[in-house]
Amino acid sequence: FKADISILNLKGQVVKSWYNTFIKQGNSIFYWDGKDNKGWDVSSGVYFWKVYTKENTFTAKILLLK
Repeated sequence: FKADISILNLKGQVVKSWYNTFIKQGNSIFYWDGKDNKGWDVSSGVYFWKVYTKENTFTAKILLLK
């Protein structure tokens, strides 16, 4: 199914986003290279990733360590 995925900082600002991404139902692996939408490295810290589908929205906390 299709989903929009966003990485947000602690202020709620979108750092990185992917639109109309295909995700398999069930467990999926998704990799983020630690870069923002402009291709710049982001700093280590706490971020949130949010998955938006037509039916649901899922949010989880992630920790980026470099």
